Amino acid sequence: MYRSISHIEDHRRFLDIFRTGIYLFLFLCYSDYFASAQETKPTATVINQSISLKDMLFEIESHFEVSILYQSDIIDGMVLSPNFVFEDNIHQTLNKLLQPFSLKFQEINQHTFVILAPQTQLAKDKGIIKGRITDIHGKPLENVNVILKGTQIGAPTDYKGEFKIVNVQPDNYTVCASYLGFLPSEEEVVVNPNTATKIDVSMNEDFLELKNVIVTGTLNSISKIESSVALTTINTSFLEKIAPRSTANVLQYIPGFYVESSGGETNNNLFSRGMSAEGSFQYIVLQEDGLPIYEAGNIDWVSADNFIRVDLSLKKIEALRGGSGNIFASNAPGGIINFINKTGEEFTDKIKGKVKLQTSDFGQIRLDANLGGQMSPNTFFNIGGFYRTDKGIRPPGYTANKGGQLKINLTRKVKEGYIRLSAKYLNDRNIFYLPIPLQNSPTPAPISNFNPNYGTMNALNETIVHFPTPNGIKSYDLKDGFHTKLGYIGTEMSFKILKDWTVVNKNRLSYIYKGTDAVISVFEPVTAEQYAKEKMINIVGATNYQYSYADSNQPFEENSLNGNGLVGEQGWWHNDLQLQNFINSLEIVKKSDNHFFTLGIYLSEFRDNTKRHWANLLIEVKDEKAKRLNLDFYDRDGQYLNTTTHNGFTTYQAFNVWENNTGKARVLAIFVDEQWTLKPTLTFNAGLRYETLSTSGSLENTEVFDLNDDVPASDTLSINPVLANILWGNDTYDYYSWTFHDYAVSLGANYNISADMSVYTRATKGYRTPDFDNWQARQSEGGQTENVLLLETGYKYSAPKIALFGSLFYTSIRNQLTTDASIDTLGNVLAFRTRGSQTIGTELELTSRPIKNFKLDVKATVQHAAYQVTKNQELPNLPPIDGNRVKRIPNVFFTLMPSYEYQNFKFFGTVQHFGHRFSDETNTASLPAFTSFNLGASMEISVTSKQHLSLLIHAQNLTNSIGLTEGNPRIIGARTAPTRLARPILGRSVIASATLDF
Repeated sequence: MYRSISHIEDHRRFLDIFRTGIYLFLFLCYSDYFASAQETKPTATVINQSISLKDMLFEIESHFEVSILYQSDIIDGMVLSPNFVFEDNIHQTLNKLLQPFSLKFQEINQHTFVILAPQTQLAKDKGIIKGRITDIHGKPLENVNVILKGTQIGAPTDYKGEFKIVNVQPDNYTVCASYLGFLPSEEEVVVNPNTATKIDVSMNEDFLELKNVIVTGTLNSISKIESSVALTTINTSFLEKIAPRSTANVLQYIPGFYVESSGGETNNNLFSRGMSAEGSFQYIVLQEDGLPIYEAGNIDWVSADNFIRVDLSLKKIEALRGGSGNIFASNAPGGIINFINKTGEEFTDKIKGKVKLQTSDFGQIRLDANLGGQMSPNTFFNIGGFYRTDKGIRPPGYTANKGGQLKINLTRKVKEGYIRLSAKYLNDRNIFYLPIPLQNSPTPAPISNFNPNYGTMNALNETIVHFPTPNGIKSYDLKDGFHTKLGYIGTEMSFKILKDWTVVNKNRLSYIYKGTDAVISVFEPVTAEQYAKEKMINIVGATNYQYSYADSNQPFEENSLNGNGLVGEQGWWHNDLQLQNFINSLEIVKKSDNHFFTLGIYLSEFRDNTKRHWANLLIEVKDEKAKRLNLDFYDRDGQYLNTTTHNGFTTYQAFNVWENNTGKARVLAIFVDEQWTLKPTLTFNAGLRYETLSTSGSLENTEVFDLNDDVPASDTLSINPVLANILWGNDTYDYYSWTFHDYAVSLGANYNISADMSVYTRATKGYRTPDFDNWQARQSEGGQTENVLLLETGYKYSAPKIALFGSLFYTSIRNQLTTDASIDTLGNVLAFRTRGSQTIGTELELTSRPIKNFKLDVKATVQHAAYQVTKNQELPNLPPIDGNRVKRIPNVFFTLMPSYEYQNFKFFGTVQHFGHRFSDETNTASLPAFTSFNLGASMEISVTSKQHLSLLIHAQNLTNSIGLTEGNPRIIGARTAPTRLARPILGRSVIASATLDF
């Protein structure tokens, strides 16, 4: 399978680098720790004179670089005896300091501490404020920051949601409570002398997290409601409600993004704001913690979702649509989707864990786990991952999905910043589902002996095949499926270098192996008789034919074939890629009262070694243990004349594809981003990115070999025509070297009508440069840079019972060059082609809670996307394309998500509707509108005061809708056959899980 010693050496090199990174991280952590200790011992570790407790707390703040809050009258007049010695960490030091004065402290976060007085130490004529903070369902909220407005007096809540502020001067106060994911709350209280004032606060959710600070597409600490971009946040509570079966399944809940998740767990497709694309993630960059795992996220058969899985280590997802995406990432005019992992800092000084066991009706056993927290006062960790095995929702008769991942984060807080080390290892095999045979009718209908909800063409009788080549036999296994093996190691560092200046540097080194084996949809199924007669025309003297099974050579009558009489010529396409990438992103940030300036330098060096071996095979059409077929031809006397197959294969050079290519590329970009706050309600933003892409590589040339070994040319009966046409490399190479330059500019403005309402507008000129697919396809000049124009304007509103985010957008693409393998209805391979498109549309996100226990989420998109094609760009022998709707993209799609909570129970459902679409550019193959339904329920059980068990059951595609996401992407033009190839959404599946928080 094209595995090499260099491939093994790459993995060894990665392990060496990983170990070196761990040692470097530990060195930096502990050298910083000991350096801090060495610096402070001569001056501050021993206090040799009497000092007030107030001054001593100031010394501690300086020594440990923290903030300590207290009421002055609690410590007034308190004096510390001489010769006080600092301990190794702040917790031990504060305990030692405060114990003689009967005082206590509580940590709000890793940088902030509050000095508390015990209730018995209530000063005369002072009061107490105490209470409990919960959500609207009465569930306690831990670590809520409670503070008296206009003061530094406050306290955090404990695991019961309770807080207490003591020794409060009698007066009128406003108690402010703030907590991530919830709207800030303010309560008026009156504090009386020698009295405890009790308040209970119920906090409302921050619907759509409009008040939450975003990190994607900006380096400024700004909330969504203040920003001039369209961004959707998906948090862990939302993930629980949708119970995703794949990464793409999650992204379906983002307005403006039309996502096809019918391919299984990986290699799915996303279309941003109607932008025409062949599929994959062509105009979107998928990031993990702010960097892509591999720079070219749209290589043929290797889409970016192959590199990312959703598990318990995920903190949240931020999805930026359009906007400043092309400023902060290469080739991201459609947006950025950033998967943000937990770092352990979420748990302050606690170590918390979560374990989930999941099973399903498709044979899944999955274990997820995550553990994170504080290792020491300034060091945090998080480790998480999963392992899973299952038969697949469309079971092929063997294990369809098997594997898992492990992710590690280590963070060390240092003076005015932090150092973080991250690593990930993913090893996963996944089945890839492609179009299946259906009746060619106005509405999707099954054919005999093929289940449209659970059938797959990957369910062959034999999973191992042998391809003859000039270099010997190559064996491939269908059970390998889409096999992704990757490892990366990266660092992130942030330091304050001057008063208002901060340097942030991120880097990542990735090694990836990506192998694919799948049965690929090529030609529409036809009757065995029709197929044989079409082939017999080319056989001189043939009057009869005979089918036989390739594994046994046993002949059979075509009328008895698999209950429907159909055969199909489909592909077995093997791809083998070895990829590596080093990325470094350096940002210098200056922040002042009215502006935020960012200067960035981005470097990405990436390599690709691609081998492709594509063949077509002839199979019977059924969804369980389909067999490969041979087809032989005879004259009137029954004399054998010729064949069209070899061991069931019709060709070992499908689409004339055999490739052995190597390439390397470098992206060097500089970008600037400036945000001005002209007044508290009005903000302007401007960004500019200039990029240079340099690439070079080699392409092995091919020639046709005849592998009919030892067969004389005169012995025509023994010559197999399939073996006589084997495409293979001839050890000669073509070389390429190209350089591309382009720039992106984005201008935006946001106006806050009020604290809860804003409007924004933005214009962006973006681009997309070519990638390895263009260069390896030997396209003239290595492809061309695409020009993208985006315009948008929107409205945001946040309130306790409703939040909405609506936007209008326009997108335009020029010079889009296709790289997909396709043919017309006559079987002619189509040349790569150039085209453009434009889209106008609107997006809506709305969340409302009209009554206490009922909540409704709405995600909707209405758009019209059309091709713009010049006369010389039209395809020969096919209907015109200009003005047609962009293929596969609906005009309307929306999601309705009602949910209801009662005590410890939650009930949630999903209605997803996708409008009518077309399968190809000619708009001659229709994909009807469809609707699917999901339903789920969960229950939470308190095991102990700090341990909770959650039980969940969730059903997807409850009614077994046969919703088509694509037709046959390999054929362009109208088809009149009684059958068609199309890819429906996955059939109904049910999962159940138990999750323990501890």
